[in-house]
Amino acid sequence: MSPSAIRSLVLASLPLLAAAASTSTASTASTASLLTVFGPAALDAQAAATFLGCVNATGDNYGVYVEDAGTTVVVPLDARRVDLATTDAALLGCLEASNDAMYVAAESTELTAAATKGAVALDGASYEWLVANGAAGKVVTGQKAPELSGRAADAQTYSAYLDSTARGCENHDHHTYSENHCHAVRQAYKSVSFENTHGGTLHMSIWPHHDCDKNDARSFVVTGRTVGDCQNRDTFSWNGHY
Repeated sequence: MSPSAIRSLVLASLPLLAAAASTSTASTASTASLLTVFGPAALDAQAAATFLGCVNATGDNYGVYVEDAGTTVVVPLDARRVDLATTDAALLGCLEASNDAMYVAAESTELTAAATKGAVALDGASYEWLVANGAAGKVVTGQKAPELSGRAADAQTYSAYLDSTARGCENHDHHTYSENHCHAVRQAYKSVSFENTHGGTLHMSIWPHHDCDKNDARSFVVTGRTVGDCQNRDTFSWNGHY
């Protein structure tokens, strides 16, 4: 084949190569934008031991109880507010470290005593106790496209799935909220979940009261680029930040 014929063949193939590269890049980008979805599984003994050991190592007077849906909730045994940014920063580290292995949260006890919630002291909690009380582990069940896209996803925002009718986050409405702002409703949602489209950790708190104030807030984390756990708790207000 002559040099001119080879040159013509190469030039003719360039658009096809460019199109293939573009398709491959788009496919990779599309896959990379998907969020990880978790589902319940049998609690792993090592995951449970790691979490309980981490909470115990904080040295604070905590107890634990298991919510009906399988979330292991850490509470102060004395009546006080949980503040993961200051007083309970070490506990925040435990929540972040175990969040992809089991359902975990922390809850304040200013109004509702730990004993009323069914909590036991850490020395009474074990893997066997957690399993007996319904604690759930976590596994990856799939991926989904984020509800946020474009500029909304680039801003400091997060998605919320709010179910006003039942536990389980099944019959939800989707909304987008900005971080570091209190968002409240007049009538409580029965269950809520949040979506993190960013790489960093989303720190959430929800209240059974208006205005992100008063007592018994629940705090938890949503790992970067994941769909958060369903919180089966009456919720009037919430606030999140990265």
